[in-house]
Amino acid sequence: PHLPDTASRKAFTDLSSREKASCASFLGAKPLVVLTIGQSNIANSALGEYAPRHRIGNYFEGSCSVAANPLLGTSGERAAAVLDFADAALEAGLYDSALIVPLAVQGSSVWNWTRHGDLRPMLESAVRRLDGLGINPNLVLYHQGEADCLVGMEGGLYAKALDNVISDLRRLGVAAPV
Repeated sequence: PHLPDTASRKAFTDLSSREKASCASFLGAKPLVVLTIGQSNIANSALGEYAPRHRIGNYFEGSCSVAANPLLGTSGERAAAVLDFADAALEAGLYDSALIVPLAVQGSSVWNWTRHGDLRPMLESAVRRLDGLGINPNLVLYHQGEADCLVGMEGGLYAKALDNVISDLRRLGVAAPV
């Protein structure tokens, strides 16, 4: 599998310009709680400087802040497409609030997220912390494939690895659609 370099694995963690808030303040009567895993565009590698019209939460290591690009907790220092997505879902009235739990890592492979992958502990830790706060994702956005395509991973092998990731999300108690 492709292994991302150290620089692309570094999560964005600069809290200095972020407004801290209770996680509960982003959980209305009909919240969108979206967990993002995978690589590239679901991480902070999208182009643009999108600023959401709605107040959206960004969960990071047990606490929350008001979301802005780049999102805390995922790699890269540009923009994350999930922020646009959450804002559009709120604008359309599908949800009354939104909390994003970003874990994606640029250049990662599906194998990095599988049961014995090096990113699995991060995923398990986040799910356990959320559970401890009584927060359950109701959507998992999984963006993946470029890194695996670049190394010529066979489709059946990719599907097997992805099935492992989804099965283990279920084992961890995440019932949300992927």
